[in-house]
Formats: sequence, C-alpha cells, structure tokens
Amino acid sequence: MNNDIIRQSMHNQIKNLARQILDINNRVTEKRADIESGDTNLFFRNMFGDNYVLITKVMQSLQTTFGMAFYEQACAILGQHVGYEVRNQFILTGNISIPVSSYIEQLLNNYNYIPNRAHELAELDQLSQLLPDPQRYPDSIVDVFIKKPNGDEIYIDITTVKPNKKEFRAMKRKSLEWYALRKSTANNVNIKPYIAIPYNPESLTTNNYTRHAAQYDRQDLLVGDELWRLASNGIFGLNDMNRIFQELGEETRMVINSALQR
Repeated sequence: MNNDIIRQSMHNQIKNLARQILDINNRVTEKRADIESGDTNLFFRNMFGDNYVLITKVMQSLQTTFGMAFYEQACAILGQHVGYEVRNQFILTGNISIPVSSYIEQLLNNYNYIPNRAHELAELDQLSQLLPDPQRYPDSIVDVFIKKPNGDEIYIDITTVKPNKKEFRAMKRKSLEWYALRKSTANNVNIKPYIAIPYNPESLTTNNYTRHAAQYDRQDLLVGDELWRLASNGIFGLNDMNRIFQELGEETRMVINSALQR
C-alpha cells in the first residue's frame, strides 16, 4: 500500500474521530435553543447577530470538551496505520532506585539547571539497574505509548500548547522518571520520552517553540508537525491535520446556517 493511500485512510479515520468528539449537529441545536431561551447577552445579540453569537457559544462549548482525548486517539490511528503498537493511557511500571531519585532531585532542584537531554539520559543509563517487583507510580500513566517494529519504545506526554514554567518542570521530571522506570525492567531497550505540544501557538508555519525554554532541552519536545510525523512514520503532518479541520469547518458552517434558518 503506497503512502498516498495510507494518508487518505488516516485522514478519513481521524476526520470521523473528530466528528464524533465534536458532535456538531447536537451541539449547534443545543446552543441555538440556549439563545432562543435567553441564555445570551441581548445587547451582544443585537450587536453581532445570531450567527456570531451561535458560533461563539459553540466554540466555548468545544473548548471545554475537545483536546487531549482527540490528540491521543489520533496518534493511535496514525501509529497503527504504519504497523506500530500504540496504546493510550498506558500504565508504566517499574522502580526508581535511591541513586536515580537523588540524581533527578539534585538535577531539577538546582537553581542553575541547564537542561541537557543526552547527558541526563546517559546518566540515568549509568545509575539504573534491574529491580524486582515493578510498581505503579503516581505519574506513571503515559498518554501515548508507541512500540516500533524494531523494538524502540516512545513515551509521549501530551500537554496544552502554553504550559507555564512549573508545568514544564513537572513534565521534565515525569519524562526522566518514565525513562528510569522502564530501564529498571529492561535496561537494553531504546527508550525515547517526550513532551508533546499538538501545534505551535507561536508560529503557524514553523516548529520554532521557545516558551519557557530554560525548563527543558528542545529535544525533549515534539511540537506540531514533529508529533504527527513521529506517530505516522513521516506520512501525516500538521498540514494534513489542518486540512481535516478546514473540511469540518465547511460542514459546521452549513449546520449553523441551517439552524439559523429554522
């Protein structure tokens, strides 16, 4: 099967997933009823018109329900198309030894900490040892687990597009702990932990992401196109994802226009 056929199948399945989560028909009907029952600002309704008021209410509703679940399931669809083993909300078990715990604490509590992914993972390789009785830790649930046919394992923590400084530091800690947990059960596995940002809010055309850059090594991040291409083995990118939502936008406008004409 060639890449164009695979990409089209990815497109169709992710579009159907988005449709299911967005549930536009029911959402528009519900928000239209809200407007008619007076659940909106009368002055804004007169100022902007029902069309924009309805669009705004639908968008506000979507922002509270659409997000991480879609991104996780989209990654699974992409990975499965190219023969990866993919699991969402994967429970990673293992043990973090005292030397590993001490290293991570000293590293991240250092006021002058300068992130260096390659050095940090190499240090964890040296400190890690196989330990019996794998345990579940509070932060050991992986949003997206990918295992490639060559045995490489990828652990992805999907976050919002604008985490604050404290959130970035917590995610950095989590990625190091995930690495150590897995190394405690199989120290010969090639492990790649990542923090993933579904799109770049700082640029619509590039992956240049600099928000709170002192809290992580840029190699720790998958931003926009990097995430989708990693999950799809390079076949499906951010432009493909954008195309899906442009098509859904046309469908949504038709539903809204139909609702306003009733």
